[in-house]
Amino acid sequence: MTTRKLGRTLLVAALALSLVLSITGGTIAWFTDEVTSANNVITSGNLDVTLDYFDVAAKEFKPVTENIHLFNQNAKWEPGHTEVAYLKVSNVGTLALKYHLAVTIASETESINKAGETFKLSDHLVFKTVGITEADVNVYTRQSAQAAAGNILGLNYNTFTGEIKAKEAAEYVALIAYMPETVGNEANHKAGEAAPSINLGVKLTATQMMDEADSFGNDYDAGATLPVVSNFAGLKAALENGESVILGKDVTASNPIFLPADSEVEFNLGGQKLTGSILAVDAQLAVENGSISNPDKASSAIEINEGELTLTNVNIESARHAVRIDGPVTATID
Repeated sequence: MTTRKLGRTLLVAALALSLVLSITGGTIAWFTDEVTSANNVITSGNLDVTLDYFDVAAKEFKPVTENIHLFNQNAKWEPGHTEVAYLKVSNVGTLALKYHLAVTIASETESINKAGETFKLSDHLVFKTVGITEADVNVYTRQSAQAAAGNILGLNYNTFTGEIKAKEAAEYVALIAYMPETVGNEANHKAGEAAPSINLGVKLTATQMMDEADSFGNDYDAGATLPVVSNFAGLKAALENGESVILGKDVTASNPIFLPADSEVEFNLGGQKLTGSILAVDAQLAVENGSISNPDKASSAIEINEGELTLTNVNIESARHAVRIDGPVTATID
């Protein structure tokens, strides 16, 4: 009797231990829940700007290309003659932008007036860029265009800046040029002499503006600037970093400007004058639309050692060399 009872007791104890081991050795489940987000898409912003002109004959805007003539190429300029070109700047990207529309003299042909004096047509014209609305396109009269342009003579560097958000379509600008009735024979070229002419250049640049925001606000691109400099410190910093710039006003350099090796720099003088010198080694430098004056007898206005040099419509006065080329250099001078 005692032996059989002990056997049953051991069997029950063994079953209990087996149950404990089964519980402690298995998976313990807790209340749980989850939320999955599968739609966190990271997309790059797109900065894209276009420039169109209004074709009066077709009564529609068409893209501006390097072969488009914004003004009448067959016009014979005389006192009272007025021309207006309408431009459309469009933001076709996904990012808000600020733009800079620069109008410069790409080239100009001088002539001789009836008094035997050399003159430039640009000195006897009024030129102005004016911001307008879409409703103002192609509605200027001769009188209203002249009134909008004012009366300051000189076709030098003329700019227009603006901002366009991504959700906004476009902004409109009128380019106005006219010869005031007050201009006399000082701009009347002598018979037999070549007629004076101007070849205008129009350049549109754009960069990002403060609009889109990140986790800390919308000021992360507060420092994004258009490539226009108006003082020596800014010009020196930009060129010596290998950046392309437009000169906004006359600048006098206190020391030579050195371009970094392997840089590709476009320096648009914007009809202004740089007093100083530029030195480049193994770089590509293009200078256009303005003048350089170098009073330093110890250096040349432009010195380049290896690389490429392009000069377009640049007047250079130098106490030493206008341009000094050392080593293998490809030079194009227009």
